[in-house]
Amino acid sequence: MLTRVLKSEGYEVLHASTGREGLGMLGDRRPDLLLLDLMLPDIDGLEICRLMRCDGFRDLPIIVVSARMASQDQQQAIEAGASACLAKPFHVDQLLDLVRVWLKVSQ
Repeated sequence: MLTRVLKSEGYEVLHASTGREGLGMLGDRRPDLLLLDLMLPDIDGLEICRLMRCDGFRDLPIIVVSARMASQDQQQAIEAGASACLAKPFHVDQLLDLVRVWLKVSQ
């Protein structure tokens, strides 16, 4: 659903179903922003955040979008390097607002 919404807004979207798949895509391209779920089938989203921050992507905006978003999860995501967090379920406009803000910050 997120891919469809973002594409309809004119964004170019790369989609990965697993953490390893997403990390593999980063060798080919440098995204302007990363939307990241905490609950992935292979790698914890927090670990991906930490890897991104240590691997030359310090300035890349990372928006964590997850159903697992208690205050403790949110704090851990920020400590791991997330720029912002959005709890599922959310309204599409909330996501689009965050994307716009963080794309402006990073440019």
